Amino acid sequence: MARIAIVARTARGTTGQVRLVLDQARHLNSEGHEVAVVSERSTKDLPDNGFKSITIKCPWWQRYRRRERFLQRANKVVNENYDLIVGHGDLLHQDVVHIHNCVHYHSELINRSPLSPSDKIGRFHRKIFTEGSFRRLIANSQMMKNDLCSRWSLNPDKVEVVNPGFDEQLFNPENIREMKSAARSRLGIKDGTVAMGIVTSGGFLTRGVGTLLQAYALLPGRHKEKTCLVIAGSDDRRPWKHMEWYSILDVYVNVGHDSFGMAAQEAMACGVTTILGNAVGAAELLPSEFLKIPSFDPLILATRLKSLTDDAQRRAQLGEDCSRAVAHNTWTQCRTSTSKIYESVIQE
Repeated sequence: MARIAIVARTARGTTGQVRLVLDQARHLNSEGHEVAVVSERSTKDLPDNGFKSITIKCPWWQRYRRRERFLQRANKVVNENYDLIVGHGDLLHQDVVHIHNCVHYHSELINRSPLSPSDKIGRFHRKIFTEGSFRRLIANSQMMKNDLCSRWSLNPDKVEVVNPGFDEQLFNPENIREMKSAARSRLGIKDGTVAMGIVTSGGFLTRGVGTLLQAYALLPGRHKEKTCLVIAGSDDRRPWKHMEWYSILDVYVNVGHDSFGMAAQEAMACGVTTILGNAVGAAELLPSEFLKIPSFDPLILATRLKSLTDDAQRRAQLGEDCSRAVAHNTWTQCRTSTSKIYESVIQE
């Protein structure tokens, strides 16, 4: 049994990062390790999961100063003889660091300019990679690994790729089929209409919603008559709510930028034909190059939407292929891969 500290400023909410942190903590605790989650923001019921919760209160200063104060106080906590220190972008020195965002690449792609030196996450990433230390870095996707290694001259042997997982008991074609008719009926979508769109917790610009709107506007009138556009944005991460939206869609589209794209993977797992931009990490899992297009390109997206509208048989086959392509990438697989990395670092 090892004493493990997981440090993440935020352990409250429903973002992909928070879900990953808490899932790791629960899994490591179930394996018999003594786990402490060190955070600034956490839910009151965190200890009910079986692991220790340490909350660090920081003054309501400007955000970067708060981040620095959290770092100072977290360092004092993790110096208490832990066998493994795991950071999520909030420590300078740790054994394993998880990076969740390619903020510099994001700025270059979205803003067409280098990231501002004052960006709080960018400033801290720079400190991690120029002043900090770690024995392993875990990236969400190969795209992220390639960017970080190139940008910061990292040793690729120290960088592992572990995709976030999904719950296969919830996100599967059988569940979606049961919900589809009622969910589409509530929105007034007629049988035979091809519903295309995106389900996301936010970040419409980042996830290419503008490109999707442009592409849809380019479709000929007869294709628009056969289709409808669904854009669902909500921070409600209750699984059944997203399952309901996935059940409505025939084609899921994210042609923006995402270090991975957990919603895209969930849609694929449900058997929804999924088109992703090449700046979305989950695009690495797509079963066909036809579904992977240059990010933020409305012309190519329009041709793909037109083709899928015309060919129901191909659309259905690609949906089945998408489901099979991610079937292995469950939370269980994510936990197993991550635990192996932790164990190898502890044994070094």
